[in-house]
Amino acid sequence: MHPEHGPKVRRIFTLYAYHNLTLDDLIERLYAEGVYYRSSQPRFPRSTLRTILRDRTYIGEVPYKGQWFPGKQEPLVDRATWDRVQVLLGGQLYRSHDENADVAVKAFELSQSLREKWLTADYAAKRRILEIVCLNFRLAGATLVPTMRKPFDVLAEGLLSWQSRGDWI
Repeated sequence: MHPEHGPKVRRIFTLYAYHNLTLDDLIERLYAEGVYYRSSQPRFPRSTLRTILRDRTYIGEVPYKGQWFPGKQEPLVDRATWDRVQVLLGGQLYRSHDENADVAVKAFELSQSLREKWLTADYAAKRRILEIVCLNFRLAGATLVPTMRKPFDVLAEGLLSWQSRGDWI
């Protein structure tokens, strides 16, 4: 165990696992406790904390040919703490480019499906569609009230540009 970094890693895992902190809260807590990333940059970057919290080497495992195996080194973090951290981090993973492409295709297909339902729906059905869509968005520091309002029917049909030849934009 590295004499300087080992205790930092243990503290990072303990704080995140058992003190109900977000990554941003963890950054500030470490700074307040004097646990610094570097002397030139005292606060840990979020990506560095995420990398540390996902690193299996801290539970004594080693990678070999794309798989993890038990190592001979002493684990810095016990398995229960590491497992708890993984559960807490569960919804905070970055997606790969392939996963983002899949999500984009699914969102496009959903939008086309909703468009068809909207154009054929009555007032009550339209209200229900809007409720479902709005409830599925979690917006932090944003409002759902647009600055310029247009009827959703117009938006669903597509807009014509005043300079267009009748093409939909």
